[in-house]
Amino acid sequence: MKKIIVRFEFPKGTQKQYDAVWDDLKAKGLEHPQGLIFHTGAPMRNGNWFVCDLWESEQAFNEFGKVLMPLIEKHNIQTTKPEIMQAHFVYQNVYQTQREGVLS
Repeated sequence: MKKIIVRFEFPKGTQKQYDAVWDDLKAKGLEHPQGLIFHTGAPMRNGNWFVCDLWESEQAFNEFGKVLMPLIEKHNIQTTKPEIMQAHFVYQNVYQTQREGVLS
């Protein structure tokens, strides 16, 4: 299986909406999706919300989408088709990220 990068840009998405989706995932015990290697979300200068994931496979991402999409809709987040790319190279400084508390 090939690792993939998934890039979302949610038009006019907010931190409040993003956090609400994570709260729902945590409440369902799904804050560590099977196959998710890395995730980050951030506001963009243009007012949109950016999300970038690294997944073990496109199949793992698609399975998680069955849980994620209803939550995105629940919180009135305007959906767009994600950009999916095959990862060519992945570097992760595990020591540094664990030390900084980013990964646990």
